[in-house]
Amino acid sequence: MGLDERLHAYLRAIERELERLRERLRERHGWTHLELSLHIEPLTPALHVTGEIAVPSLRPAVVDTLTPLLLDGMKLELDLRPMPVQAWYAIPDAGLELWAQHPACSRRSLATELVAGDGPVAHLAHDGPGMLLRARDGTVGWATGLLGSQVTARPLAEPRAQSGHQSVCEAARSYLGVPYLLGGTSDQRIDCSGLVQRAYDRALQILLPRNSHDQLAVCGGGQVCGSAIGSPGDLMFIHSRTMQRLHVGIVGAADTIIHASRSRGMVIEAPQVEFQLDAAWLRRGSAAALRDWGLQQAGRHYVELPMRYIR
Repeated sequence: MGLDERLHAYLRAIERELERLRERLRERHGWTHLELSLHIEPLTPALHVTGEIAVPSLRPAVVDTLTPLLLDGMKLELDLRPMPVQAWYAIPDAGLELWAQHPACSRRSLATELVAGDGPVAHLAHDGPGMLLRARDGTVGWATGLLGSQVTARPLAEPRAQSGHQSVCEAARSYLGVPYLLGGTSDQRIDCSGLVQRAYDRALQILLPRNSHDQLAVCGGGQVCGSAIGSPGDLMFIHSRTMQRLHVGIVGAADTIIHASRSRGMVIEAPQVEFQLDAAWLRRGSAAALRDWGLQQAGRHYVELPMRYIR
């Protein structure tokens, strides 16, 4: 077998693995968009992968799928672009729910909730009864029903001038007692990262990503710490031993953490020693780092989610 034949056989093997990845994504979400082109540069050597993906969080899946297939000494080079925006639409006055799965799926999980002031939303694709939309915070999800009128994109504003970050704590405390719901971001139901997002947006006009992993990533991975102590407005991330998932809260005054507690079923302000009891590890994200990130996002039509991830 000549060199060209071997390269073609190798590329076909890679394509088969990528198709298996697509099938897994379809089983999980009911739909996927993973349109990739492959090219091998034999002199480097490198495997170049270019194309469109539905959400930035697919990048790690592509990396994990292709890395074991790389030949000795071969590099993996990715140029993955988000799906282009077809049009922008206002959010209806009644609000909008975005779901992580296609409407055809029998079981779906809430990705986020949007109110009219969160708009507009970007229309990416249409499939059956569902519209794939991207919110200004970067969340991509499915919606059904009617949208508002077609509008122009609205750029993200610069963070408000602020000497301290007590206002973030005050905004978070306005949610005390609100019931916990995974995917919620409203005054009636909210989760931990939704609370962080709403508090920073209300207090400092900084639109953070919706997901706690993305919030940690925009903090540069945070600073590993031995206790949940920080300055008011800082974010405190823990990996819960019991739930085996990332959880985030906002540092308050007098060594407290304001967070949407899944175990307590509502937003609470608890002593930091209580917050960290179930922590396998803790990382602190500074309010200053979040403000710097907000300045970088100003002028964009939606936040640029980090393309890296933290395991």
